Amino acid sequence: MFSSELCIYTSEQYFKEHTTEQTGRFGKIEKIQGQSLAQELGLALPEGFSELGVLRTDEDDDGNPYVSEQWYFGEIQHYG
Repeated sequence: MFSSELCIYTSEQYFKEHTTEQTGRFGKIEKIQGQSLAQELGLALPEGFSELGVLRTDEDDDGNPYVSEQWYFGEIQHYG
């Protein structure tokens, strides 16, 4: 299954909750190392932009585990 969304974070703390390696209310979050979605898709990031990929492991409404990749592009710092 594939889904995508555009998120604009107005709170740095809320952004950090989605991107810092941890286990919390958004499941287990781990950085994706050694992979670049921008390179894979041939995207040219504007100057000052970077990317950050995380793996999120959580449970669905029925308690079944799932893993999703989440990619962030923009004027971001690498947390965690």
